[in-house]
Amino acid sequence: MNQQRHVRSLSDEIELLSRLHITYGLMNSPCFVEQKQKITDLINSSGVNVKRDLDPISLNLYRRYFR
Repeated sequence: MNQQRHVRSLSDEIELLSRLHITYGLMNSPCFVEQKQKITDLINSSGVNVKRDLDPISLNLYRRYFR
């Protein structure tokens, strides 16, 4: 159950990152960089396997911003 909570939280953070970019155009702002770091830290601390655990939409967004 705890793992599912981490995955959902990670999906929410990735969706927020996409909103910062697409909706608000903040891809060059410090908050965008901070959000990317927050996502990286969340993945490292929770041990989420991104390819296996994320839903297809969140995985696609993750690949867009972290390649």
